[in-house]
Amino acid sequence: MKVSIPQIVRYADVDQDSVVRLPVLWSYLQEAAIYHSSHCGDGPQALLERGCVWVLHKIAMQVLDTAYFEDPIQITTWSRGSRGFKAFRDFVILSGEKEIARATSIWAYVSLIDGRPQRIPSDLMERYSVEESLAWDIDLEGWKPNPSVGEEFIVEISTRYQDFDTNGHMNNAVYLSLVETAIEKKLKKPPYFQEIKMQYNRSVSPETEMVKVGLRSNATEKLEFKIFDSKGTFACGDCHILQ
Repeated sequence: MKVSIPQIVRYADVDQDSVVRLPVLWSYLQEAAIYHSSHCGDGPQALLERGCVWVLHKIAMQVLDTAYFEDPIQITTWSRGSRGFKAFRDFVILSGEKEIARATSIWAYVSLIDGRPQRIPSDLMERYSVEESLAWDIDLEGWKPNPSVGEEFIVEISTRYQDFDTNGHMNNAVYLSLVETAIEKKLKKPPYFQEIKMQYNRSVSPETEMVKVGLRSNATEKLEFKIFDSKGTFACGDCHILQ
């Protein structure tokens, strides 16, 4: 079953050129996923009562076109099934007939008690009515980011109260906002992403007051990134920026 939600690009969603920012598109995907889960009886409250939660493990997004302030858009999402403790979800964002972005993602079903992955109950996935179509044919599960991005360029960024969600963890879209901020500091101009892949390794808690974002260009013209502190890596990945 595919579900779609409409959205109007708000003034708060765009940058100085009136272009919708990538972290905002990422937040649209999250809202669509929550809507879909709630529609299937698996919303945030149901998850809390079950003692488990969906945690984003990997996501890849390809940006194909631009959306601007006040543009009407539609976010469509669907489940591509599950295996063990992993679930696979895809997304497409349209503005009229124009495809703005497509994304694919891997989620882990995790216990709220000990944080360990749990096998997804078969009756739970049956509610989602699996769709086999691919938004983007990329081997996200096989992709492995470089976890040891060097110190070519590092930005320290303070966390804020608004960065954290009901689970007491930094919201998924905020990680991308951190990367966007670091890239803007490096390039001295707004970054326009063509594609990005990210792996979430561990959550940023409200007790974390500061994180670092490291950037490094590699031989394939990708910009590698890592969000980290003295204890280790929170997330890492790579992206292509429109020059």
